[in-house]
Amino acid sequence: MGTVTDSVQGAPLPGVTVLVEGTDFGTATGPDGSYRLELPTGRYTLRFSAVGFSSEVDSVVVTKDSETRLDVTLASSVLEMEELMVAGGPAPDRPGVYKIDPADVQNMPTPFKDGFRALKTTPGVATNSELTQQYSVRGGGYNENLVFINGFEIFFPFRPRQGEQEGLGLLNPALASGITFYTGGFPAEYGGKLSSALDV
Repeated sequence: MGTVTDSVQGAPLPGVTVLVEGTDFGTATGPDGSYRLELPTGRYTLRFSAVGFSSEVDSVVVTKDSETRLDVTLASSVLEMEELMVAGGPAPDRPGVYKIDPADVQNMPTPFKDGFRALKTTPGVATNSELTQQYSVRGGGYNENLVFINGFEIFFPFRPRQGEQEGLGLLNPALASGITFYTGGFPAEYGGKLSSALDV
């Protein structure tokens, strides 16, 4: 048993991993920085490690019918990473508007080159199954999305029974010159029931 604290401020450190060297046996410190291990009689080497702190290794001798206490302090460490480069495409014209290149849909690593599946890679879009083309945008319902093809609204663009003719989606990216996805922005026009609109 013992307590793990910060070497600078002396504050208790919760969530520190305490591992018996050479084994998979160990525990973690509680909210107050304390830990407890039950070990047979003998000498053991304990490793204390936590993210943001240098690991500490110390030994302890466990004797019969007595409690052995080992308090440890960990020094904070700075983790240095190699140079990181972040590359991205052009920013959308306005917030919540994403243009999808049909050629990118064709290059997606999926057996079905369907435009609706490409929508699932845009921010704020979620789906409840890989086998369905339906999607939810920013917590909205699955029935709160409009789909326009050549300016005409498509009513119920998803098949009612999934798994049947799967992959034969309504949106064929090979026939589309452009795909624009609007994540919201139309609440006044549609009574607040629209989560997104897709214009092909």
